[in-house]
Amino acid sequence: MVFGFGQGQELSEHTAAKPAMLFFVKGEASVGLGDDVQQAQAGTWVHMPANLKQSIKAKTPVVMLLVLLK
Repeated sequence: MVFGFGQGQELSEHTAAKPAMLFFVKGEASVGLGDDVQQAQAGTWVHMPANLKQSIKAKTPVVMLLVLLK
């Protein structure tokens, strides 16, 4: 799935039942993973295990791919 975020938009903290990968195509964002925060920019891959608390806040306009894993 492709997601687009405007500067300052965010996806509030949540969990997912399946593991997933994020790939940042454009922009910069802060990615909350459990108790940690990781900075992401174009070219960044992020692995998210199932049931991990996660959130995203765009610092600039962002385009991101979400790949759901089995």
